[in-house]
Amino acid sequence: MASDTRNGPKRIRLMLVDDHTVFRIGLSSLFRTVSTVNVVAEAGTVQQAVALARHTAPDVVLMDVRLPDGDGMDACRAILRARPETRILMLSGYTDDDAVVASIQSGAAGYLLKGIEPEQLIEAVERVASGASLLDPQVTETALEFMRRGGRPDAQHPFAALSDQQRRIAVLIADGKTNRQIAAELSLSPHTIKTYVSSMLHKLRLSRRSQIAALMVRRRGDS
Repeated sequence: MASDTRNGPKRIRLMLVDDHTVFRIGLSSLFRTVSTVNVVAEAGTVQQAVALARHTAPDVVLMDVRLPDGDGMDACRAILRARPETRILMLSGYTDDDAVVASIQSGAAGYLLKGIEPEQLIEAVERVASGASLLDPQVTETALEFMRRGGRPDAQHPFAALSDQQRRIAVLIADGKTNRQIAAELSLSPHTIKTYVSSMLHKLRLSRRSQIAALMVRRRGDS
């Protein structure tokens, strides 16, 4: 990633996208107090976000789901086509399962609610920049509980093809853990976890590990 190395250690290059100016100013003020983050751009529309992402090369984009000329998913897809290495974290005021799934399927690394505490939002940006995927607990709690109970899904469930170990790994992916963190928790090597994840993606016909968490959200009513 094109992290900012000026004035000391590497800093996360962050772009803020929200059409509410006051809210965006608040986010900017918050992150300008964080030594690990450099706010490189701010945008209020899909068009501005895509153009500024190409120009400023952010490591992480904090993206509003609803924008006046489209939605955050449109911007997410366009940005990732130009800069696949950028990590996009969706921020919404709504616990809308369809929006969560659409966000992750568009390539977003996570989905958080605007009621999140400031320190948790800062941590989320840092974790996403390091490679983690995150979903707000309020939109995943029911689905994750189903998986943690070890319940075996029926034949129509997307996770029916996964082994018990793969479902345990799916829970940890949705918890936002990296492959290295999952390896430590399950006493396996990172290479083994990577192999498991590759197999899971193949079985589920997905292209990104974060989409595994999105499937949990979609099926949370099954519990």
